[in-house]
Amino acid sequence: MKNKALTSFNALAINEQTIMLALAVIYAPIGQSSLQNMLRTTGCFPTNTVALIDKNLREKLQERSLIILTQDGWHCSEDISEPLMRLAILEPWFTKLSQLLIAEPSYYYPCQGSCCSINKQLYCGLTALFLVIS
Repeated sequence: MKNKALTSFNALAINEQTIMLALAVIYAPIGQSSLQNMLRTTGCFPTNTVALIDKNLREKLQERSLIILTQDGWHCSEDISEPLMRLAILEPWFTKLSQLLIAEPSYYYPCQGSCCSINKQLYCGLTALFLVIS
């Protein structure tokens, strides 16, 4: 499954790949508007990349099994999140986005999921990031 997901990822346009990399770093489900606001807030993502985040992109990524849509928002598929995190570390925006995730949990709170579940997802995501970095 990983190879198929990576092939689907590589077939995306560069801006769409950038959004997928950001979703891998965010790790927890995030709503469409929150995702747009978060990427805008970093000041590191081009306006045309942020503007791509819409229903059409969501459907495209879902069809390719790159994201899972939950009641809490878009979530990078676990089949591809680790390889994408490894790629994201090399991006110039990685540090800024990571810092924003830690400093501003309001982007993914409040959500419909339990706080325990979200905290577990964030913990797993941050643990994965540290493993990838080392």
